[in-house]
Amino acid sequence: MFKLNSKISKKQIGLLLVDMVIIWLSIELGHFLRLGHGNAASLGYVISNMFIYMLIFYIVGLYDFQTDLRKKKQLINIVVSIGAATLAMITVLYMGRFFPPGRGIFGMQTAFVFFGILAWRLLYSRVAVAGIFSKKALIMGMNVHRYKLFVTRY
Repeated sequence: MFKLNSKISKKQIGLLLVDMVIIWLSIELGHFLRLGHGNAASLGYVISNMFIYMLIFYIVGLYDFQTDLRKKKQLINIVVSIGAATLAMITVLYMGRFFPPGRGIFGMQTAFVFFGILAWRLLYSRVAVAGIFSKKALIMGMNVHRYKLFVTRY
C-alpha cells in the first residue's frame, strides 16, 4: 500500500516554493526576450509547467533535502529530470488545449529553468546541507593538526 509521508519539513517547502518561482520567472523571461513583452503565457500554461516540473522532480527525488547535490550523481539527476520534464511538457502542451509556445520561447524557457534550478540547488546544497553557516570554528595559529582540521572541515 502506498502511504504518503505526513511530515513535511520547512526545507522541502522552501525548495518547492523557490522552484515554483524559478519556473515562473523562466516562462516570463522566455516570453519577454522572444516577444518583447511579458505576461504572454496563460495561467493554465504556467500551472501545467509548474505541475509537470514539480511532479518529475518529486519522482526523481530532488525534494529530498538531505542529499548533497555537489555529487556527480545528483547533478545527473537534475539533468535527467529537466530532460524528462521537457519531453512531458512537449507531449502535454501539443496534445492538450494549452497554447503551445514557439520553439524559441520553449527552448529559452527550458534553458532558464535548467540553469536556474541548477544554480539554486547548488547554492542550497552549499548553504543548507553542508551547513556552511552552522559550523563554528576558531582556529588560532596554523600548526599541522589545525591545518588538517581546517582542510577537512572546509
